Amino acid sequence: MDKDTVDKIVTEVKQVAEVASAVDPKDAALIAKVAPVADAVEAIATTKNWWESKTIWGVIIMAASPVINKVLHITLTEDTQNTLVTQIVDIIQHLELAIGGGVAIYGRVKAAGPIK
Repeated sequence: MDKDTVDKIVTEVKQVAEVASAVDPKDAALIAKVAPVADAVEAIATTKNWWESKTIWGVIIMAASPVINKVLHITLTEDTQNTLVTQIVDIIQHLELAIGGGVAIYGRVKAAGPIK
């Protein structure tokens, strides 16, 4: 889910809470339940897996740079490290899509019957 979608959902949930409070003040309990839902949706949609973090990959590459330099005699400049991080994250994201699609196709082919 992208940031714009999350923002729209959060805005709509908050608008529902405002309308509910304007219609009947006795619905305070409902409003109290709706607001955390908006916060939860936002938190879930904005978190990511560790392997999708450019910071994590940057640290891994930074830590590996001296070893790569010693073993392969290749110096990784800051620009090269940034490019590697971006490429690694892109590759992982594409692999996630490919694996997810493959599992979905495999599951449908191996399914014993139709989905109800």
